[in-house]
Amino acid sequence: MVPELPAATIELAQERVVPLGDGVQLAHVRTPAVEQCTIAAFKASDVDSEPEADWLWLVVLMPDGEVARHLGWLAHLAAVLRDDDNIRRLKMATSGGKVAETLEAVLAVDSRRNSRSGTQVVVRKSTTTVANRMVVAVLKGDEAVDQLLTLFVEHDVHGATIIDGIGMGEHLAAHLSLFAGFRMAFKSVGKSHVVMAVVPAERSDEVLELARIAITGTGGGTGVAWAIDLAGFIAPGGG
Repeated sequence: MVPELPAATIELAQERVVPLGDGVQLAHVRTPAVEQCTIAAFKASDVDSEPEADWLWLVVLMPDGEVARHLGWLAHLAAVLRDDDNIRRLKMATSGGKVAETLEAVLAVDSRRNSRSGTQVVVRKSTTTVANRMVVAVLKGDEAVDQLLTLFVEHDVHGATIIDGIGMGEHLAAHLSLFAGFRMAFKSVGKSHVVMAVVPAERSDEVLELARIAITGTGGGTGVAWAIDLAGFIAPGGG
């Protein structure tokens, strides 16, 4: 079902819409209009009077202050929308309600494929189903980055990568991928830097806590961090 949303929320979603091609559009908004993650699905036939209109609009809605969960859901939805068969099934749905049913099914399949516990919005703790996780922290200012790297050294976290935040959010978000949520993260943090580190899955909560310390300390409380499951690696030249 398409939720009843305030006009201001719809207008904000329209401002943030990203065309994905083939008539599919995606938007994401943090709003007090919802209490938990909600994916609103709209078909042209729901709201467009033009008989030839054929488009699909998905809006990811999250409560205010739920940046990390919002980014996680964007990554989850992005993975589903990269599958041409999933896009075809969504486009064949005849109404927003049918789109919602189809989307719920494909998200559930993707969750099982990635050893997630379901499609409910939860803070996922480290599990033994994956060997490694990539911790991503978007930090404001050089001092926060320096503190996080110092904490990494003190806690034996190796191989961190730093990316200058200027323009990088738009660059990474230009392609629908695991980094699809970067645009929003950079807008919410402002001029910033990204620190990424691949760690054993059982250590990801510990490393996320180090990022939280850097964000709430020298970062002045501005920043966001999350972790992404990694199924494995392909070594250069490995064939």
